[in-house]
Amino acid sequence: MNLSHLKKGFSHTFGQALGIILLQLLFASVGDSLMAVRYWDAILCAILGLLVKSGKASPLLAIGLLSVTLNLFADPASGMFFCVWFSLIPCFVLIRRIESWKEVFGWGQWVGTLLALGVFSWLGEAIETFAGISAPFAFLIALGIGLIIGFQYTLFFFLTKLLHRRSPLPLGFAGALAYTLTEYWAPFPLPLNLALAFSWTPLLIQVTDLVGMVGTSFLIAVVSGALYEIVMNLRRGTLKQAAVPAGVLVLILAGQVAYGFYCLKKYTPDPDAPSLDIAMIQPMSPLKVRNSDTEIKEEAAKNLVELSKEVIEQASSPPDLLVWPEG
Repeated sequence: MNLSHLKKGFSHTFGQALGIILLQLLFASVGDSLMAVRYWDAILCAILGLLVKSGKASPLLAIGLLSVTLNLFADPASGMFFCVWFSLIPCFVLIRRIESWKEVFGWGQWVGTLLALGVFSWLGEAIETFAGISAPFAFLIALGIGLIIGFQYTLFFFLTKLLHRRSPLPLGFAGALAYTLTEYWAPFPLPLNLALAFSWTPLLIQVTDLVGMVGTSFLIAVVSGALYEIVMNLRRGTLKQAAVPAGVLVLILAGQVAYGFYCLKKYTPDPDAPSLDIAMIQPMSPLKVRNSDTEIKEEAAKNLVELSKEVIEQASSPPDLLVWPEG
């Protein structure tokens, strides 16, 4: 009876997990940007929370989707870079709750695929436009690519569980090390990088010249792991053990901020230094132009020349450099 109940619960959770992936693909197809996808995910997260509270959904689904949503909100365009420090915490909670290696593989792949479909939400439309294929087929290919990219999180979940079981490292710090290794191994050109969250935050990105992009991701992962360990120790009532991750947290954040201030002060531009006046020309052109489309190419070139002349005539002084789009 219990076995039958477990199988039914697994089937129900699997169906919901698959449905959420399809919804993510739908969000990517109808949303005009990653910004739209992250807000859809936030709404879906809230709905899942209500379903969990009423006993109609597994809490693991809500935990996994929360990690994805935090990661998407950490995108530089949102201005909420601080979300990246919390984005791995739900993953650590998820890894702690699951036991079998089959579950580790499944949940890691699910979280990674959702994240990949969110981060690269433009992929389906790009494939449709440049490959000249139908939208359903293009988004099916995008799903396949999302599964491949998402495997990074499968490795992350697997290594975290392995390190935690076979080393003295606390789960949060084992996860930080495991995440960094998987990001380092992730192939170009479509990796999932935590460090990108700081790309529009000059104060925090300066440390990259010391440790590189993967090193910056490692610092983020360690902060996330430290936050997780602090919360877990406080919940267990082991306040003394919380002191170590708290010290690591303060050391990393203080060091990163201090180095950022040092670099920004050191490399402040001289207002009297020579400068360049640059004009960027961006005409309205089709996204896809075939080699045989001679008339379209000639029209695009004509527009570029005319806009360039217009800029030169209207500027108070002729620009030193004209920048045209690639093509």
